[in-house]
Amino acid sequence: MAAKEITATCVFNDEGKFTIVRLSGMRKITYQFDTSATNSDLALRYLVAINGRVHPADDGKPHALSAKQRQIVVTVARGNKVELYLNSDVHPDFRRYPVYAVVAEDNDVEVLITEKKGRSETHLKGKLGQPCDCRRNGKTLVDIYKTSLTGDIWTLVSNLYTVADADAMLPADTTPTIRAAVRRIYAGLPSPELVVEFPASDSAPKHTLRVRFEEAQNVRENTAYVSEVRGVLTRTHPRAYAALLAEAGAVGITEMRVTSGWRPMLGSIVHRAGLGLDINYAERDKERVNINRAVLTNTKAKPDKNVSAKERELYAEYEREKAENEVRKKELKSIESELARSHDNDDKARLQERLRVAKSRTDTSDQRLEIAYDSWNKERNKNEASLISVLRGRLHGNEYVKQVLDPWYMDVNTKSGAPPVPNEQRSANEKTHNNHLHITIQEPKIL
Repeated sequence: MAAKEITATCVFNDEGKFTIVRLSGMRKITYQFDTSATNSDLALRYLVAINGRVHPADDGKPHALSAKQRQIVVTVARGNKVELYLNSDVHPDFRRYPVYAVVAEDNDVEVLITEKKGRSETHLKGKLGQPCDCRRNGKTLVDIYKTSLTGDIWTLVSNLYTVADADAMLPADTTPTIRAAVRRIYAGLPSPELVVEFPASDSAPKHTLRVRFEEAQNVRENTAYVSEVRGVLTRTHPRAYAALLAEAGAVGITEMRVTSGWRPMLGSIVHRAGLGLDINYAERDKERVNINRAVLTNTKAKPDKNVSAKERELYAEYEREKAENEVRKKELKSIESELARSHDNDDKARLQERLRVAKSRTDTSDQRLEIAYDSWNKERNKNEASLISVLRGRLHGNEYVKQVLDPWYMDVNTKSGAPPVPNEQRSANEKTHNNHLHITIQEPKIL
């Protein structure tokens, strides 16, 4: 039987119902993202809207670009309008600024979106101009659009929270003190400083907490103009402030420096989505802590209160033992593989002896590594400021905090039940957090 040409297909319409559409009227719309200007693997959240509507199956469940997949592909009937909700604008209560809209017409479409640092020279605000090219892909013509993802567009798709949003999003059990403090942020502070008066509690006496907000450089360098107090602070989620202020107040902190909340073009998606806060200084009574342990691996810098000379020596010994252990394990694995491939009895006997020696060396190396690791841990913990240890514990137990990352410990998932792990300043994420304490809050409708 001769193959029949398929001339129609069954697709969802914008109301989530099936409809029959002729294939000759279908168009493929492809969005290709290049965010290498700041982070080539950026896990940008997105939702696709067709004719102004997000499919019900995706509502409240944003998708994310991955390291391997930087494309968004959708097939729609001719005449349909496709656009994207990005970043925190994916939240079902927001969705105010769809971007990169295109109407499916005669040809397929590719939209090449390149992140661009610096202040934008365009005022398109996520709107496409005319196609810059038209190429043939087999029998299909493809219209090519080229556009930018600028700091101004990041600003557009980063929700600007209001006092009403704060009232709606703060947990019902938020104390009047914390609720009033958070509301003042979204009402617009007169300066980048917040003063909170805490009454006496079971965990701390009556005290005043002074919070200084700093570091809006990334905003200044990449946007036309965004006010720090009315446009930067207010793009961070209300629950982030509530969690940090509540736990800082509970441990009696009197001064704290917040160095980053929302920022458009630096680091992971967490800060860009307004779900993270960083602090690099905290004070309580006579305990003043600069939250920085970069000198652990910077041997040119002098040891300080956070990293003793002895700790640095023990860490170096741990590094040596770790490197030696990796060599031993690699050697052991190589001999095991060689033995598995051998079919000669004499050769097998020789390899089995080598394997016995390698296992003995590996066991000894494992023991030495464990001793070195424990010694480093004890010295590090001995010198850790109690303020940081207590604050971390409070943040770890906060219902709305998802991550606590700092120069001493890394807890990438506070809900996993696993304890935080020491920050060895080895991975990129560990190195990033060697000079501040970071929290990420939970908001599954965004991230």
